Amino acid sequence: MVFNIFSRLSAQAQPAASFTPLPGSFPEDNNNDNEEQPEQNTVLNVGVPRILKICLYLPLIVLYYFLNILLTSVEIFRPVGKIFHFYTRKDNHFNDDLGNQFINVIDLLSSSADSNEQSGYTFNMLYNVENGMLKKHMIKGGYTDVLRRCSSDGKFAIVYFFNPLLYDPFEYVRNILTSTEFVESVQKYNCIIWFCDVTTPQGLQTANSLKIRQFPFLGALEPQRSNKMKLIVRVEGRLFDYDFGSFESKLATNYTTLVAIRRQRQYQEMQRLLREQQDSRFQESLERDQQRDRSIEEGELKQKWLIWRKSVLAPEPSAGGCRVSIRLGNERVIRRFDESLPIEEIYAFVALKRADLLSDNGNDDTSEQEKPNYEYQYDFQLYSPVPRAHLDPATLISEERAIFPSGTIVVESE
Repeated sequence: MVFNIFSRLSAQAQPAASFTPLPGSFPEDNNNDNEEQPEQNTVLNVGVPRILKICLYLPLIVLYYFLNILLTSVEIFRPVGKIFHFYTRKDNHFNDDLGNQFINVIDLLSSSADSNEQSGYTFNMLYNVENGMLKKHMIKGGYTDVLRRCSSDGKFAIVYFFNPLLYDPFEYVRNILTSTEFVESVQKYNCIIWFCDVTTPQGLQTANSLKIRQFPFLGALEPQRSNKMKLIVRVEGRLFDYDFGSFESKLATNYTTLVAIRRQRQYQEMQRLLREQQDSRFQESLERDQQRDRSIEEGELKQKWLIWRKSVLAPEPSAGGCRVSIRLGNERVIRRFDESLPIEEIYAFVALKRADLLSDNGNDDTSEQEKPNYEYQYDFQLYSPVPRAHLDPATLISEERAIFPSGTIVVESE
């Protein structure tokens, strides 16, 4: 078209060609030639501004078509660039855990979705993880966490599958998730809310398990008596003239069943706690009985060991030896010990004296008893008061300068 205009304007700008009369024609007067000459001059004069117009119009027309083609190309390749950019961004989060993916979806929604004109709520106002109005109803993690929480608490679980690649991905956000009716229903029935991005592998797998075929998707899950979950209501695809009242009516209809299931779960939990308390009391009683039996058995073994130790206790030397004064509480006992024996001999004497197994002189003659298979542990320590020093049972009496050849011993219970 541009070249046609250029051709027409160029043709009008060219001067008229010389006229050659045909044979047998009448000759024209010179006056006519003289009269046509001004017209040719006029054409030449007019052709100059038309050439200027061509020089001005042609770049503008070319620029117009260039911009038109450029804008059309941008409009055509915009979805392709959006998909490329999205998957490039998503590749960086495929290895994140489900909690991080959940936060990514929240950030994406809160930064892009508009507010609901009727309720005045924004997505960030309701679902901000730090101070949103419904943050206590939201749950992080994967689909299994939702099922576990829904089943254990006996609550509805509202799941929303978000697809950012749709032409209008925030339709449900504007018309449902930020509406007054939805907020009141969540608070009234104390529902659990979970968002999922279907472009992630976990989101796509969950959507396939729920047999979702259109996005966006909004559904409500209800726990069953058989520890299974049931999808009681679903909204998917474009909304058109959708009314949230039908969604809320499904929640109201199934709420009585949910309350019955919740009471059953509470009863089962109470029975479990009672059984645990009974088992705990029984276990404590059993441990007390076992401890008493062990104490009785250990007491018998101690008594046998003391009787054996009495039978092998060295007699008091009549002269010489180490003379010690032993303080046993309010009682003071003075006795001689063979200095070639270890201090453990004094420990054994004190243990027998405290168990009241020795006569007043401590020289009872008894036959040697069989040593029981038991390691006796003394429950006291012996010290010399001045200078204060601990008396090691393995040390020989003659080597302990604090008590040899005579000294005082103090008994201290552990």
